[in-house]
Amino acid sequence: MKNSFVCIITHSLITWPKMQRESYPLVYVVDDDALIRSTLCGILNTRYFRVLTFESGVQFLEAELKDEACCILLDMTMPGLSGLDVLKKLKERQCSIPVIFLTGVNDIALSVLAIKAGAEDFLSKPIQKERLLASINKAHEQSLESKSSRTFLEDLRRSYAGLSDTELQIFNSVIRGRLNKQIAYDLGYAERTIKAYRSSIMEKMKVDTLADLVLCAIQLGVLE
Repeated sequence: MKNSFVCIITHSLITWPKMQRESYPLVYVVDDDALIRSTLCGILNTRYFRVLTFESGVQFLEAELKDEACCILLDMTMPGLSGLDVLKKLKERQCSIPVIFLTGVNDIALSVLAIKAGAEDFLSKPIQKERLLASINKAHEQSLESKSSRTFLEDLRRSYAGLSDTELQIFNSVIRGRLNKQIAYDLGYAERTIKAYRSSIMEKMKVDTLADLVLCAIQLGVLE
């Protein structure tokens, strides 16, 4: 990444369990003020965070974001692209990283606008350390949940893609409540053949019950 640096924590553990450095929770800091970037990095140095800093929204948007649980500390007012502009572009890219806005202006209307735009939180400068860390911890929990959900859905889609054409036909009939004998009649198979296919479908989709299979179909978007 151009013009960015990483702060690796070396202090004693306070919040996060002991782990390898590459596994430390990641925070992106985007602020045109070098002093603010340095101060935030110093604060996060005490809590086992990795920090990547950027001096502009343009520089941040040009960076390749890591596929891991993380959050963004984003200055609301910067030359060029504002914080809201950056958040809008992230949403256009379908980026789900939680954003915490930072601003030197204590403006309720501005904070409401930020939250409506999809920000996780809105903090006024000078930033209170404990308030900042609480907000970051909450954002990281949300990011972990989001990443877990994405991973689950990716696995589900791979399983679904592994079904044969016949299994897909039977899958779509089963989740809509068709009985084995009805499906057998529709497709011209023996009922025991349908049972064998159903067993294969359940195994490939990694579920044990019909209710779980229906839930998979809903999560895949093939059943309302």
